[in-house]
Amino acid sequence: MKHTLLFYLLICGSLVLGQPLQNINYNYHYDPSLPFSFAMKVAHYSKDSLSVSYQLTLSDSSARIEDYQISWEQYSSVSSKEGLLIYPAHNFQRLKGRINGLFKLAVTDDVLAAKIISLSTKTAWYYFKPIQLNTYNEGHVYAGQKLVDQGYASLGSRLQFKAVTPTFKALYYSENFPPATPAFAEAQTPVSATLSIDSVINISGNEIQPTANGLYLIQSDTSAARGTAFLISDDYPKFRKLENLIDPLTYITTKNEFDRLKNAKSDKKTFDKIIIGITGNTERAKYFMKNYYRRVELANRYFTSYKEGWKTDRGMIYIIFGLPTYVYKFYDREVWEYNTLLNEKISFTFVRSSSIFDPDNFVLVRKKSYTDPWLQTVDLIRYTRF
Repeated sequence: MKHTLLFYLLICGSLVLGQPLQNINYNYHYDPSLPFSFAMKVAHYSKDSLSVSYQLTLSDSSARIEDYQISWEQYSSVSSKEGLLIYPAHNFQRLKGRINGLFKLAVTDDVLAAKIISLSTKTAWYYFKPIQLNTYNEGHVYAGQKLVDQGYASLGSRLQFKAVTPTFKALYYSENFPPATPAFAEAQTPVSATLSIDSVINISGNEIQPTANGLYLIQSDTSAARGTAFLISDDYPKFRKLENLIDPLTYITTKNEFDRLKNAKSDKKTFDKIIIGITGNTERAKYFMKNYYRRVELANRYFTSYKEGWKTDRGMIYIIFGLPTYVYKFYDREVWEYNTLLNEKISFTFVRSSSIFDPDNFVLVRKKSYTDPWLQTVDLIRYTRF
């Protein structure tokens, strides 16, 4: 045990950050080749404390969860070079292929950072959240032992809501939100300032089993500006139904092509014919379907908000331009930088736009100057050069 502890301390010592959190390249947060997925959710606990729930899940079934350790640090700001190592007392489970944890934290103006450490490769990855934001969730949603970490769950899932307040209501919204407008558009697609509630569900025993696709908002007080929201779908995050494959093509099709696809509805022969017409031949069409919809799936996994991930601004950019070369995170924004297929550099800024449905929603700063790189990249996608 002493040798193991000494080895762990030596590893941690060799992985000192030594640079501000805002200077790290976080593109691994959106990289499907990362050997694990990690989620950290912050929820309102009381007037002076927050509840932090986290989950690390290995992507490779042959990997050993014992190879990974999580340490916690607090920084005075994202520009601070050094953090304070903390040891919060919390519930902790190390399961097969997964680490689950839950602890309380005092509300401050600091930043909480999780450092994921691979003991075998001596590699560290950082994730952080400001400890105090304008909006927090009211609790944590679980499907069995799995944290609903990306804001969605499957239709029919039996969900548990873990929070302090014993009485809650779930507000259900069936609204179909519009997809993001292109990066060069002068404005976003307008969204109604208010949503019509389709139904209200009383939650008994902190458990709910949604029976319809749509957006759910759980609240202890329906007049409060705080809640916990998630999407429910029977075909998500990977689309398998033909009717769900059509809408994500809005980003790379002409109006005429898109209208023909919508009119095709569930006619697979017509759908295939249009895709072949766009890509040029059958082999290109197969390549396009595999790679384009893989990006759509990843956008759903990484960026689900009050609407599907592919409809969000970050999801749209991810689908068109792929994994960013660099991702920088700040309190109020994310900056993505690309070395594009056209050997040009381009950068996108997403500004935090918190709401009761999603404290971590981000909106793209649109620019006319994106027109040419957007159209050129779309052409490459249509000819399967991506």
